[in-house]
Amino acid sequence: MKYFFCTLFVLTTYTTIFAQQLTQNDSIYIIQDSVLIPTRSGIDISAIIVRKKVNAMPLPAILFYTTYYQGTGDAILGKRSADRDYVGVVAYARGIRTDLINYAPYEHEGTDIYDIINWISKQSWCNGKVGMLGGSYTGFSQWATVKNIHPALKTIVPQVAVMPGYDTPMENNVQMNLGLYWPNDNIYKKEPIRRSLPFEWFECGVLQNDFPMLFSDSCCKDNSVYNTSFNIA
Repeated sequence: MKYFFCTLFVLTTYTTIFAQQLTQNDSIYIIQDSVLIPTRSGIDISAIIVRKKVNAMPLPAILFYTTYYQGTGDAILGKRSADRDYVGVVAYARGIRTDLINYAPYEHEGTDIYDIINWISKQSWCNGKVGMLGGSYTGFSQWATVKNIHPALKTIVPQVAVMPGYDTPMENNVQMNLGLYWPNDNIYKKEPIRRSLPFEWFECGVLQNDFPMLFSDSCCKDNSVYNTSFNIA
């Protein structure tokens, strides 16, 4: 019991100190959340902009473009750049944090990010130079951007970039289940799809060309387990 209370005291003390440090650390930044960046398409892009208060001069900006919104903690992606005397910008793919009706993965990164960089480069806190970094979808977005490079974009640092047409939505000519799970679970935030579902479809004998029918009662109608796979609506 004595050990328990000692442990509890240490954890409480540590948590309090950590929370105070976190608050103090946040006080050194200027954080602008839900900034809307205009694009030529007329669809605004939501962004977080992070600067250190001590930096009064225009600085290079680091853009982290992402298709994921994980909450207020996303600001850390901008703080990491601000801590190194850049302006940190976290920009979300069209539709994310605005209206998901506009969400269209892989389709508009080239033009949208060009417009984002154009906007960043003209802000008073930017010296006209922009870099990009990140992996996976964020890595893909950088390669999409350099197909039509904005003059302000000086470098990209892509990591493990997804490659549409090579490793998604198919790999070695085999359809990946990721194309089903990924938007359902991470973008639309719906009830997670059970991971056994594709195997159930396989056992059912469903052809790949029949995938659009998987969400109707006509799929495997002789076996009720497939009639109630999940509700995509």
